Amino acid sequence: MSFKISSFAVLCALALQVTAQTLSITSLGAIGTGCAPGTVKARVNSDESISLSFSDFKAETSASGSISDSRVNCQLTLGVQVPSGYQFAFDQTALNAAYSAGSGVKLSSSTLYYFQGQLSQSLGNCAVAGPASSGQTTLINKFSPILWSPCGQNSVVNLNTDLRADNGDTKNSGYISVRNSTKGDSTPETVPVVMKFLQVEDVPSPETRRADPNHSKMVIRQGAQGLKLLEYLLHITHVTPSIEKVATPLLVQNVDGICAWIDFLMFAPDADPFWKEDQGDQYNLYANILYNAIQTHSSIFQVYISSRGFVDLVLRLWLREGDKSLITSISNEMLGSIPLLTVMLGSEDATEALCERAIASGLAGKLTKSLMVKLLQAVRIYINTAPLPTVVNYVDKIMKIIVPLTKYNNDAMIKAFHANEYLTEIITALDILSAAVEKSHPSKLWETTCFTVLATGINLLFTARTRILQNWGEAIRGDLLGLLVRMSAAVSNTKDLPDMQLRGYELVRYTLSHLLIHLSYPKVVKQLVRCGNINAWDAGEYSHIRNEKLANIWEIFWKDAAERAVVREEIPGATVCDNISCDVMKRPKHSWICSRCVTASYCSPRCQAEDWKRFHKSECYRAKQDEIAREMTHTRYRYSDRHFQMSWAQIICNDSLPLFDRDQIGRQAFPDHKPYEIVPIVDCTGILVPSTQVFPESLRLNPRWWVGTNHANYEVQASSIGPRVMALVEDFRSGRMWEEYRLVDFYFLYGSAEALSLLMLLKRLPGGFYKVAYSIPRRGVRKTTQGTWPIPKSDYDQ
Repeated sequence: MSFKISSFAVLCALALQVTAQTLSITSLGAIGTGCAPGTVKARVNSDESISLSFSDFKAETSASGSISDSRVNCQLTLGVQVPSGYQFAFDQTALNAAYSAGSGVKLSSSTLYYFQGQLSQSLGNCAVAGPASSGQTTLINKFSPILWSPCGQNSVVNLNTDLRADNGDTKNSGYISVRNSTKGDSTPETVPVVMKFLQVEDVPSPETRRADPNHSKMVIRQGAQGLKLLEYLLHITHVTPSIEKVATPLLVQNVDGICAWIDFLMFAPDADPFWKEDQGDQYNLYANILYNAIQTHSSIFQVYISSRGFVDLVLRLWLREGDKSLITSISNEMLGSIPLLTVMLGSEDATEALCERAIASGLAGKLTKSLMVKLLQAVRIYINTAPLPTVVNYVDKIMKIIVPLTKYNNDAMIKAFHANEYLTEIITALDILSAAVEKSHPSKLWETTCFTVLATGINLLFTARTRILQNWGEAIRGDLLGLLVRMSAAVSNTKDLPDMQLRGYELVRYTLSHLLIHLSYPKVVKQLVRCGNINAWDAGEYSHIRNEKLANIWEIFWKDAAERAVVREEIPGATVCDNISCDVMKRPKHSWICSRCVTASYCSPRCQAEDWKRFHKSECYRAKQDEIAREMTHTRYRYSDRHFQMSWAQIICNDSLPLFDRDQIGRQAFPDHKPYEIVPIVDCTGILVPSTQVFPESLRLNPRWWVGTNHANYEVQASSIGPRVMALVEDFRSGRMWEEYRLVDFYFLYGSAEALSLLMLLKRLPGGFYKVAYSIPRRGVRKTTQGTWPIPKSDYDQ
C-alpha cells in the first residue's frame, strides 16, 4: 500500500531547495487485527510517496466465517523527519489488492490519518460490490480534507486502515486482501536477491534447528518472506518483460530450492510453525507460486514437471488441501491447488509425470478418492452455502482434473478410480447438481457451463476402454437414468430446438442407445433391474417428458429393457458346447472347460476330446494370451454373456421368421443365389428393434466375409478361429443343412470401439421354431466408431 505525499506541498518559511528524499522515517509502530508486529515495513520513495508493505492483511466473509474475520484494521504510527521550512500531507492511498465478492457481498477499504497533537482527521475510502473479482488491482482512497503536518517540525502521524467484507446473503462469500506495495518492489534486480533466500542448502535440518534455534528462526523467516516476495514477482512477470527475462533462468535453476522451502514450511513435522499464519491462505499462496512459475515460460514448465520434488509437492499440497480443517469456503478452494492441477493436466507429459509419481508413492487411491470427496462436498455442502453458478463452476474445474486422469492408460490408476466407484460418485454428484439447477429453473440446465459439466461426466462412459460392463453398472447405480430423464424433461417440444437443447437431445439419445446396446450383457441388465423400476414406462412415470421424439425413444428403451430382463430370468441352466459335431440339444448343466485357456466349453469329455483334435489344439495358445490380456482390462467375454445373447437371438429369430424364409433372404441383393449361399447379419446396435436391422451377405462371392464385415474388422482373431468358422460355413453352404438349420450372424458392441459378433447355427424344431445349436464368438475393432459424444450430425429432423 502506498501513501502519496501531496504534490502541492509548499515552502513554509525558508526558500530552500529540498527534495522529498530528505524526508525519512524515524520510527514505525503497528498494531491491529490485520498487522501483527513485524509484518509491516515502510520506506520513502523517490516519487514523493511512502510505501508500506504488509505480510498478511485480509478480510473475508462466508456462511461459516466469524465477524472478526470480516473486519480487520491496522493502526500505524509513523515518525517522520521533516526538513526545516517544509510540511507534508497525504492526498490518497493506493492499495495493491486482490478481491473476490459473491452476489450481495460488499467489500470496502477506508483509511484515516491525523497528526499527534491535532484533533482534525482526514478520511478516504472506496468499495466494491459483488459479484466481482480481481487477482490484482489498485484501489484508490482519496483523502478529504487534506491535513498538513506542522511546518518545519518532525511529526508523528497515525494512519488507521481497515478492510471490511459485509455479507448481505449468508450463502455467499468474499474477501479482500492487501498485497505488498507496487512501489519500488518490482525491479529485475530484486529477483536474484529473492532467490538467495530460497536455496535448497539453506533449508534448516532438524539438527541445525536444535543446535542454533535463533539462527534457524531468522533463516526460516527469510525463506517465508522470500516466498511471499516471489509470489508477487511471479504475478507481474507477465506484464513486465524485464523481470520475466531475469526470472526465467533463475526459476529453472532453483526448482529444487523453491520446492524444498515450500515443502519445509508446509510439512516439516518436527518444527515449531511460528512462521505460519492462516493455513488455508498458506496453501493458496504456495500453490499459486507453483502455478505462476510454470505459467511464466514453457522452459520452466518442462523443467518443473521433470522434477520429482515438484511433482511430489503438487501431490502433497493437493492431498493435504483436502483436510477439512483447511476448507473455509468454495472461493478459497478455487484459489488453491485446483488451478495448479488443471494447468498440469493440460499436458500429456505432466499428466504422465503426476500419475507415475502418484502410483510409485502409493497415492493413486488417495488422489482419486480426494476428487470424489470434492465432487460430493460441492453438491452436498457448498450447494447450501454458495451461489449455484459458483458450485457449477467448481464442479466443472474438478471434472477437468478427473478426465485426463481417467484417460491415463495405467492399470494401477484405473484400479484406483474403480476402487472408489468413480462413475457411481460422478453420476450421483451430477444428478444432485442437475436437480438443484432444475429447481432454480429448468432452462438453466442448458447454460453452457452446466451442460458441459453434465456432458463431460456422461462422456466418461464412452471413452473408457476397460471394465466396460462395470462402468455401465456403476453409472446406473449412480442414477444415470434419473439424470437423463431430468434433461429430457427440460427439452421443449418444438420443431426447431435451440442449440443447447438440441445437443441435450442428442446426448440423451446417444446415451440411451449405448446403454441399450450393453443390455445385451446380463451383468448390465441385472444392475438395471436392481436399481430401476423396469416397468417405469408402463407405470406412466415419464409423462412429464414433453418432447415427442424423446418420449418415443424412452418408450422403446424401456420396452426393450423389460424384454431383456425377462430373457435373463428365463435363461435355462444348460451349458454351451463348442464341439461343432455335437448333436445333443438337451445339454446337462455341468460343463467341461479347457483348463489351459478357459475359453472353450463342452457338454461332455467326449466333445472336448473331439474338438481338441479338430480345432481347439491350434486355437488354445492364442486364446490363452487373449484371455490374459482381457483379464487385466476386465473385458472378458463370459459364458453367461454368450448364453444370454444366444437366448435373446433365438427369441428375435423366432419372432421374425419371415426374415429367414427363402423368399426374403437376399431376394433383392442376390437374386441368383440359393438360400443356403446367403447369411443374414443382424445388427443389434440400434435403439430401434434390432431384428429389423438385417443385412444379407453372400457366402458364394465372399466366403470369408466374417474376417471383415461392413461393421467391424476381425483380422487379429481370424488366424486362430479361421478353420472352425470355415468348416461351419462350408457345411452350411453345401446345402445339406438347409432343411434343418439356418446360419445367422449377430453383431453387437462391447464399449464404443470394440465389436463382438456371434455366428449362430439355429436348428428347426417341431412347430417351425428355431433353437441355437452352435455358436462361434469373435471380437474385433469397430470400423465406424463415433467413440464419444457429441454426434457430428443430428437426426432430430429425420
